[in-house]
Amino acid sequence: MNTGNLSPWINGMICTAVFCSIALALTPEGRVKNAEKLLCGIVMLAAIFSPLFGFHSEKYASEAARYAEIGKELAGEGSDSMERLNRTLIEQELCAYILDKAESVGLHTVSAEVEVAWDDAGYWYPVGASICCDATNEQREKLGALIEAELGIPADRQEWSEVKNG
Repeated sequence: MNTGNLSPWINGMICTAVFCSIALALTPEGRVKNAEKLLCGIVMLAAIFSPLFGFHSEKYASEAARYAEIGKELAGEGSDSMERLNRTLIEQELCAYILDKAESVGLHTVSAEVEVAWDDAGYWYPVGASICCDATNEQREKLGALIEAELGIPADRQEWSEVKNG
């Protein structure tokens, strides 16, 4: 029942109750009054359940199906957004990890990007890295080895470039 139809329903209940009260008050005791009590009870029940008499099961089924579809769409959009958010967060954390390791080998002007892929087991994992820095071969080898050992990104999936000045 929608609230727009609530007021007529309440008015109908009130009118029915008043009518039944007056009818019962005017009727003398006896068999007629007992029959009238039964009749008023039936009329009151009809007034109470009157919104159900206007119930259209086809329309209800149609609306229920429509709302179920809307719910599925919203759930799917939420799932996609969460997946993108998780991917971005993991990429940022992996980049921060590489920058931290770069500082541990003496590199300070570094930028990094990490590529991740989805595993069928249900998680993102690193598959490639791009590192931009001014590094000696020794620093590059140390950082590359740390990236391979700790993140599992093999040397052939690590792209290195020099910082361009000016």
